[in-house]
Amino acid sequence: MAERRARLAENLLGHAERLARSLTEPHVAFNFGGKDNTYNERQMERPDTKSAQTIMTTVAIALDKHAMLIRLDAGTEVDDAASLLGQLGASLVGAFGDGGAHRTSSEPESS
Repeated sequence: MAERRARLAENLLGHAERLARSLTEPHVAFNFGGKDNTYNERQMERPDTKSAQTIMTTVAIALDKHAMLIRLDAGTEVDDAASLLGQLGASLVGAFGDGGAHRTSSEPESS
């Protein structure tokens, strides 16, 4: 599942990049409406303010979910590493002590 989340995170980042670029690219504004439900469109240099706001909101959501997926798997690896290091440290102290017998009087003891 971690591989699938990594692919999904990569796809979300790609979509966010494409959408962010679209803010400075030509844009087609369109509308369905009226009693005959007609379709109208207009080519614009870049998205209008409302469309840009929608694009930015979508980019922000995609980036947020991308980061969530990255943290989900990174947290697991960090927690696993911290646990392993903690066990290793406890084993070393158990086997060799905490080094207190080798400190000089000028060295502070660690807590």
